[in-house]
Amino acid sequence: MASAFNAADIAAKKQELGYPADTTNVAYIEANHKLEDVIGAFNAFTGKNFVISFEENGLLFMGLTPLNQFNGTDKFVALSEIGTIAHTDEAVFNGRFVTDSETLVLDSRHGDHTENRLYTTSTLADWVAENVANVNAIIDGYNAAK
Repeated sequence: MASAFNAADIAAKKQELGYPADTTNVAYIEANHKLEDVIGAFNAFTGKNFVISFEENGLLFMGLTPLNQFNGTDKFVALSEIGTIAHTDEAVFNGRFVTDSETLVLDSRHGDHTENRLYTTSTLADWVAENVANVNAIIDGYNAAK
């Protein structure tokens, strides 16, 4: 089964979904339960963790099982459907102190607000730390384009 911690598996998954195999634009997140309000309903929105690919015109969410295997709940959200997207260095996430993540803020055009944990390190996947600067630059670019 394909693992979200393996860059080659992520590249294959992206190609399977019709996107470029580039993995320098992906991040690993723990989602706030309100994420569904922002990105729309999934058929089986039960997982908390996602690999997000920050594409030129939107975000590709690839849902994960608790064992970080792809679960088939994939959804593309166009930038035009997102009101705000930002990353911030926050020390607290859902009431707990964290040092291995940032906060990824996603708001819908309708005013739904969610703050998600965007991991900046992982002992299981080097690509998580390697991609942080690039992902942050892409997010900043989205905001500059608005």
